[in-house]
Amino acid sequence: MEVDEKTAKFTTEYKGTTYYFCSPLCKRAFAEDPETFLQKARAQVVDPICKMNVDKQTTKFTSHYHGATYYFCSVLCQRTFDEHPESFLGKTT
Repeated sequence: MEVDEKTAKFTTEYKGTTYYFCSPLCKRAFAEDPETFLQKARAQVVDPICKMNVDKQTTKFTSHYHGATYYFCSVLCQRTFDEHPESFLGKTT
């Protein structure tokens, strides 16, 4: 999930960086163990088709295109990408 920095109601500072949260529950989870939280966040990537967050370490659905690996939430998203990968490149955040 992406949180808009301009409208986020829940923030915290950690090692000189401001982090933004969607809820007090997420903020509290971060505060309890920031390093584990950040490690999990680093493993997340955005599916270029549906824009869903995907754990790149556990997903079964990947494609390789021009030397890059792309990660998907489902076989449907993977197949959609494989049919026309160039139409989806540059659309992830």
